[in-house]
Amino acid sequence: MDIDSLFNIVFQGKCPKCNGNMSPYFEDEKIYNKCEDCQHIVLELEKQTR
Repeated sequence: MDIDSLFNIVFQGKCPKCNGNMSPYFEDEKIYNKCEDCQHIVLELEKQTR
């Protein structure tokens, strides 16, 4: 999956598994996107360190 597809999922906010509403949340320096309905976690991005 390319980065554009990942961002589309994040900004559209729909779960690919059940089409429910996704909620992004932050934990341990990472970004997650979890479905409110089926709890499916779609995305986990680590922050870039420079």
